[in-house]
Amino acid sequence: MANQSLVLLVSAFCLLQIATVVGTNVDDIVGFSNDIETQSKSPDGVNDNTKPNERTTLDCTQFRRDYDILKSFHFLVPVNPPVTTSKTYATMNITNHVIQLTIYNESFVPLNVYCLKNLNQLTIQNTDFYQYGLDDQTIRPIPSEIGQLSLLRTLTIINCPVGRLPDEIGQLLLLTGLTIIGSNLKEIPNVIENLSQLQVLRLSNNQLTLLPSNISRLRSLKTLWLDSNRIASLPSVMSSLTGLNTLYIQSNPLTSIDELNNLYGLQHLYATSCKIKYLPNNIVSLITLNMAYNNLIDLFGIGSLGRSSGWKNFDFSYNEIDLIPPEIYNIISNMQSFSVKHNNLTHLPNEIYYLQNLNTVSLNIGENLFSLDELNTIKATIVNRLRNVRVTY
Repeated sequence: MANQSLVLLVSAFCLLQIATVVGTNVDDIVGFSNDIETQSKSPDGVNDNTKPNERTTLDCTQFRRDYDILKSFHFLVPVNPPVTTSKTYATMNITNHVIQLTIYNESFVPLNVYCLKNLNQLTIQNTDFYQYGLDDQTIRPIPSEIGQLSLLRTLTIINCPVGRLPDEIGQLLLLTGLTIIGSNLKEIPNVIENLSQLQVLRLSNNQLTLLPSNISRLRSLKTLWLDSNRIASLPSVMSSLTGLNTLYIQSNPLTSIDELNNLYGLQHLYATSCKIKYLPNNIVSLITLNMAYNNLIDLFGIGSLGRSSGWKNFDFSYNEIDLIPPEIYNIISNMQSFSVKHNNLTHLPNEIYYLQNLNTVSLNIGENLFSLDELNTIKATIVNRLRNVRVTY
């Protein structure tokens, strides 16, 4: 911008010199100088260094067909291509409506995207929502025009800096899947409660520190990904998510997950690489529980986990566990895989030997603090009672 002003001043000075020589009126020279400045701007009179998505008002009336909208983009959009991996493309139905759009690795998202009112699925990856200048690193929210895509059922945003979601996201009442990964998302707006049809919410690898309490109103939610964020605690209303089947909370600074107590429908819980000290209680439908790389000191409460489920796979590797309580008897007979590798165990309770004696069952007790005599006793007992179980010492 400074260079452009300098050029204009130099041009004006030169013109004034010419005027002095040839006798041209100074007012004419000034007018010509203004013309030069006007020509240095874009047709709508806004400097080219500004961001087009911020200076433009969305006008969808200029487009006759969805295809016209695609042609207005600053990049090529193949329609119904045979190969769709890692590329920008659109899917058009037999009524010539664009129902699916993927924007992959482009410079920025054109505002006219939000004129595609028939979109069911929108995926944006490795693409900014705005056209940034070289000296502009500001992270802005998704444009509010996203709320105009009222038929949208799946919205996927990957590696696109957004910071936060606009309140208009709450207007996408048909949304069943919302994915925002690696996009510097710092908060979830309260309007998330409006998305009553939402079944999958994936917010991995962002900057979230907490969840709004009204997330409990997402009664259709089945799968929730919160891994690799900065969440130190879960809201107390988590047990109200009665439809939740799968929860990913690994790689967060969580010290407790007691908020998950009595979450009866939860079947799969992934909580590795946190700072959790104690097990949750009374999650009766658990099938998969992975709590490796935490600060667990014992397994009290394990008898209430997965009581109503069939085959279970539990992993407590790389903790500080020094005791497996007798209550494990409540669930051990349906254990398909059980790992307490790399802990502080000095002995195993008798109840552990009630594992099913099948070659599809595995037990990992390696890298613990068993004495040589205790380890020999364990091996002898396993040979007598669990001959077919795959055991790792």
